[in-house]
Amino acid sequence: IMEGKPYAVIETDGHSGDAGTRTRIEAFLHCVREHIDKGGELGKPNEFLSIEEKNVSLLRAGREGKTIIIPRLGPGARTLAAGLRGLGYKAEAMAVPTRKTLAIGRKYTSGKECVPMTITLGSLIERVTEDPDAKREFAFLMPAGRGPCRFGNYNLLHKITLERLGLDNRVDVWSPSDNNYFEGIPGGTVALAYCGFVAADILLSMRYDARPAEIQPGAVDALYEKLANELDDLLEAQAAKDGSVAAAAREIALKRFYGLKKFLADAATAFKAISRPGDLPTVLVTGEIYVRCDPFANDFVIDQIQKRGIRVKLAPFYEWLDYQEYINTQVGIPQTWASWFSAKLQLFILETLFNTAAKIMGWGHLARAKDQLAVAEDYVRYQLEGEAGLTLGGGIYEWTHHEIDAVMSLGPHECMPSKIAEAQFFHVAEDMGLYSNTLHLNGDPVDPVVIENFVYEVKERFATRDARRAAHPVAPTTTGDVAKGILKELIRGLPKRS
Repeated sequence: IMEGKPYAVIETDGHSGDAGTRTRIEAFLHCVREHIDKGGELGKPNEFLSIEEKNVSLLRAGREGKTIIIPRLGPGARTLAAGLRGLGYKAEAMAVPTRKTLAIGRKYTSGKECVPMTITLGSLIERVTEDPDAKREFAFLMPAGRGPCRFGNYNLLHKITLERLGLDNRVDVWSPSDNNYFEGIPGGTVALAYCGFVAADILLSMRYDARPAEIQPGAVDALYEKLANELDDLLEAQAAKDGSVAAAAREIALKRFYGLKKFLADAATAFKAISRPGDLPTVLVTGEIYVRCDPFANDFVIDQIQKRGIRVKLAPFYEWLDYQEYINTQVGIPQTWASWFSAKLQLFILETLFNTAAKIMGWGHLARAKDQLAVAEDYVRYQLEGEAGLTLGGGIYEWTHHEIDAVMSLGPHECMPSKIAEAQFFHVAEDMGLYSNTLHLNGDPVDPVVIENFVYEVKERFATRDARRAAHPVAPTTTGDVAKGILKELIRGLPKRS
C-alpha cells in the first residue's frame, strides 16, 4: 500500500526517552515535505523478488574467475577456503573484523538487524571497496535458512544493499540451502570439506582445553596458529588430488581421512606436552553460531574467561551440520539411499576424528545433536527449528554428563532463539542446579564486571563440585545398551521404499 510513498515505523522498548522518538518523527516529516515538493510522485517500486532470485552457483563463480569470500563461522571458514583453492577456485576467508568494520556495517543497516548481519555486511563492503583492483569480482557465501531465525533472510538483505551501493555488478551472492550446504561441491570433495570442518573445530577445542593450563604463557596460542596453518596447507593439497567419490571412499574405508587422523593425534600430543595436567573449572560457551564462533562478535569473551583460569568447551560448528542432518529426517524432507548413506558416513567421520583426539586429551564422549535435543525436550521441542533447542540441550547434556560447571550462552541482541534458551535456562537451574549466564551482543564491549561475577560464581561452584555430582550421578550405560541403541537408530533411519 505504501510502496513508493514515505512512511515510518517507530519502535520503542519502553525504556528510552522521548528525544529519540521526536527526532525520528521530525526526520519523517522532513521526508514528507520533500515528497510533496516533488509533486507527490511515487518512487521507483522495489523489485525484491528479482533481487532475491539473483544467485550465483559455485561452478559459475569459478568459471567467471570470481574470488569467493567465506564469512567467519569459526575456523572452518579457513579450511573451506583452503579446500576451494585446492580445487582451483580463488577463495579466502574474511579477515578478522575491527571497530571500523562494525562502523561500516552499522552505516548501511537500520540498527534492528542482529550483529552477525552488521559485521558480515561491513566486512564484505570493506573488502570489496578497499581492494586495489577496482574490477575484481567476488562471490560472497551467505547460506539461506529456514526456521524462526532472521538469518535465512540476510542473504536477500546483502543483495539489496549491494544493489543500492552499486556493487551488485562486482559482487554476487552464493546462497546454498540449509538442507544442502555442500551444493555445487564435487561429491568426493564433500567428504574432504566435512573432514576439514570437523578437524578445525577439534583443533580449536584442543587450544581452549590446554590454554588455561599452559606451562609457558603464549605457548598454546603459538602452537595453535602453527597447526592451523598446517591444516590449511594439508587440506589445500588434498583437494588438489583426485576428488572423485571413489577416492573419497578409499580414504574413509582405509581410515586415512586425508591424513587428518594422524594430524589430530599429533596435535593432541603436542598440546598435552605444553600444558599441566589437572582439573579446572569448565564452562560451555554456546548460543547463536556466529557470535559464539567469531571472537570479535563476542568481544573475545573466551579469552577473557580463560585469562581468569577457566577451561572452556566451545560448542563447535560441526554441531550445526550434525543438527541439520538429523532435523532434515524429522521435518519431512524426502530421504534417499544416497542421503541416508551420506549421513552415516558423516557420523563415522565425526566419531573417528573426535575419538582420536578425545583419547589423548582425556575428553568425554561425543555430544550428538539428536541427544542434545532429546535432553531439552521437556523445555523446548525439536519442532521449533533453530538454535534454541541446541543451545539449551548442549548445556543440559554436558551438565548431566559431568563435563562442565556452568554455561555461558551468547546471542545477538534481541535474538529470539537466544531469548527462548535463556528463559528455559532459568527452569533448568531450578530443576538441575545448572548455572548459566546469557550475554546479548550488539558489537559493543562487554562489561568486564559481568565476566568477573560469572567467573567468581563458577569458581565457587567448582569448589563444591564433588558433593553436587555425588548427589546427581551419571546413569551408567552398558555396551549392550549402546549396541541396541545403534541398531534401533539404523533401522529407524532406513529410507522407506517408494
